[in-house]
This record gives sequence, structure tokens and C-alpha cells, in this order.
Amino acid sequence: MPRKSEPTQTIEASQTTETTEQTQATDLQAIESANSADQPGALSLDFMDLEGEQYSSDDQTLQFRLPLALILNTKDVPKHGLFLKEESLRTAGWRGIPPNHVNTFSDKSQSSGVLLHGFHGEADGEKVDYRTRYPAPRMQILAVSPIFIKLTKRDGRDPFNPHTGQPFTDSQGNPLKAGAIIGTYEIGGSNPVYDALKLEKMVTLTTLYYFNLLDENNQKLHDWSFFLPISGAAAVSLSKAYTTWKLNFQMAYIKFWQQQGKQKLFDQKRNQKFYATGVFVPTLGVELSGQEQTSNTTSIVSVEVPTGENFLSYYIPKSQDDLMEISAQVDMSQGFAETYFKEQSEFHQYDPNVLDATAELLSLPSSTDPNEIPF
Repeated sequence: MPRKSEPTQTIEASQTTETTEQTQATDLQAIESANSADQPGALSLDFMDLEGEQYSSDDQTLQFRLPLALILNTKDVPKHGLFLKEESLRTAGWRGIPPNHVNTFSDKSQSSGVLLHGFHGEADGEKVDYRTRYPAPRMQILAVSPIFIKLTKRDGRDPFNPHTGQPFTDSQGNPLKAGAIIGTYEIGGSNPVYDALKLEKMVTLTTLYYFNLLDENNQKLHDWSFFLPISGAAAVSLSKAYTTWKLNFQMAYIKFWQQQGKQKLFDQKRNQKFYATGVFVPTLGVELSGQEQTSNTTSIVSVEVPTGENFLSYYIPKSQDDLMEISAQVDMSQGFAETYFKEQSEFHQYDPNVLDATAELLSLPSSTDPNEIPF
């Protein structure tokens, strides 16, 4: 939430710029058009495409010594959301609210920690408001990784060639396990390996976010930044919401300076250092995904919108020194994905050179009838 003295404005994540006020839509479209080369773009996927996808969050196999955040999926309200386990809180030097939730993972193990989502609205036919107990996360996003292609299990087995029954292997001949990263996904490009393995239900897409959590005065609540791996429909929802927020933040920046009597056009060279000066405040809810609309997915249901009037509530730096510190933080976050994979290498494989291992699969017809696949 912004400072209490400022009014809160939200935009539903499912809305497009065409359904907002005409003036706002025009401004957003103009900014997006002028700055399209600098936008990372949301995943060109839809919730309807993602039934049966595997989610790395809510997964106890993610053993980690760096501060790790999880998205709790397949949960009902209010047990969904962004979850920080106690060990991650200790590692990060957490100074925020005390643990407010105990999560039961799929292997029946339990962990206490901080759950954030800020959900308020209708759940199971009743009006609810969980913002006091489970606040919405106030995020300063420092970096977003490329979209990685990650192997998943099929029928309870680690990835295997469905034509031979043999496991896929890495460049050293070692069997690949679920969780192995085998390359990056190119938006709008050719992704034959991903396309083939998705048909065989043995792959998903994963994105990493590197971020800080802030209090209502935009002060950090911890010493070390968090890593968030997110996959499937939840990743699509976050990517779309964050991309829309960036356009709104640009527009608010322009309008704020116009109100100060100064003309500041948006610089097309703006990059993540600019967006890292802003506060992204999503509300996380639960939506049904998949073609049959049967899979519970934690998704972004609304986002607080910076405007010219409330811009300073969502603008972190108060001085030139603050700007320099943020710039340094973003510079230091470069390569954060490699840090993540190096940490995970003890537990999961990372071999972007393994694409040749799927050549045999690509040369054969699928073992699965496409008409039987629910996406």
C-alpha cells in the first residue's frame, strides 16, 4: 500500500489499456509504441495453454542457502501467495512482520514463514479481507532473468526419451533429472526443443526475479535481496502484470513532472535502473487455469497504479545518493541468475549445452496424440 495519506488506485490485472479511461489508454499506447524496443514483453502464452504445467514453487526439492521466495500454488485463499520460509528470512536479515503462516508442502513437510498476498474480495461466495494478516508485497524489482526451459517429471519419472525409454543425458553423459535447465526460451522466436518436449509433457518455462521488499515508507525490510523462481501460469500472470506496471510507472513519471511545470519526456534508453526506483505492489489471488479451468493458480489479480498525483508514494529515492545506491544495486544484480544456478548446481543440473541430447526426439513423431493434450 502507498503511504496512508495518499489515495490508493488499483487496476485489475486482467484489464487491457483499451478498457481503461481513454486518455490513459492513449498515453500508455504512445509510451509503449515509442519504447517498445526497451520492453521485455510478456510471455506470448495464455492461461488456457498451461493446464498440466509443473510449478517449481511449493516444491521442497528447492534446497537453497540464498534468500529464496516461493509462490504457493494449488492453494485455496488465503493459503496462497508469496512465501518466505524462516530460513530465508534469517539469511536475508529480515526486519519485517513476524512469521504469520505455516505451509504444508506436497511431501507433507511443514515450514513456518511470512506469507504475503493482500487479497481482499470474494472467496467461496463470501466477502473477505486478508490485508491486515497477509499484506500485499511492496516489491522493488532489481532484475528479471531470461525465460529458462526447465525439464519436469512425466508419470512420476525424471525426463526420458519416450521412444526408447532411456533418460536424457547432459554433455557429460549424466542422466538429466527434473529441474535441469536446458536452455532459454525466445519470445517470438523458434523454440523447437521446447515445443517438442512440451508435447511430451516434460518441460516448463521458468523466470527468476531478484527483488527487495519494502515497508510503507519504501524502506528495505531486509539486508540481502530475495530470489524468486516462478513457472507456468503464475509466471505468465506476473510477467504481464509487471510489464503493464512499467508502462504506468513511465506515464506517472511524465505526468508528475508536468504538474511541477517541467517537461520531461520519457527517455527511450531507460532501463531496469529506472524501474528499480519504483514500487510494484501486486495483490495475489487464486484463479483457475488450463483449458478445463480446473487448476488453482496463484496469479496477480490487481496492481496499485502510480499516477502523477501519487507518484512520490511509489518512488523510492529521496536524494541523489539514493539514486546512486539503486544504480549500484542493479549493477550488482547482473548475473544473479548465474548465482542462483551455481547455488542450485549441488541439487539440480544446469547445462545449457544439452540441447543436442534432444535431437533424437525432435527427429521422431510424438508418442502422444496432440488431440489428447489439454492445451
